[in-house]
Amino acid sequence: TSPKILAMKSFQGRINRRTYFIGSAISVATTGIFVVFFLAPFAFLELILPNWDSGGVLGLLQQAFLLIPAVYFILMTVLLTSRRAQDFGSNGTKWTIVLFGLFGLNHFLEWQIFSLLILLIVWILVLRPGSKRRNKYGGKQPAKLNLQDVYRLS
Repeated sequence: TSPKILAMKSFQGRINRRTYFIGSAISVATTGIFVVFFLAPFAFLELILPNWDSGGVLGLLQQAFLLIPAVYFILMTVLLTSRRAQDFGSNGTKWTIVLFGLFGLNHFLEWQIFSLLILLIVWILVLRPGSKRRNKYGGKQPAKLNLQDVYRLS
């Protein structure tokens, strides 16, 4: 099976509200652990090197290491949001684009309304019940918490 087909299968299917909520919490916690793990050596270097230059080569390396948890968090958010929206019969790609569009606007414009809209979207994803019957994205609604669906990449 090609990597492209595996990637497409990762976005297919449905997850229930509990799996989305717990999966998102695990994603945030894991990202935090990754950030601490990847930044700890640089914090130690900053303590022992009196002339630490955060704009130099080590600063660039530090920023590069931060890409690893960032990519992990983005991947998990896209996978979970897409499958959760599909549980109630909506297009997961549209929800993901709106969510990341709001993240981008919030980052660049720093208007509080964007933060509130992001929270509203997350609450909708957490609270809206899925369709009870089969929909175009998968079979019957998953009834239980399934942590295997959180990290299902194929």
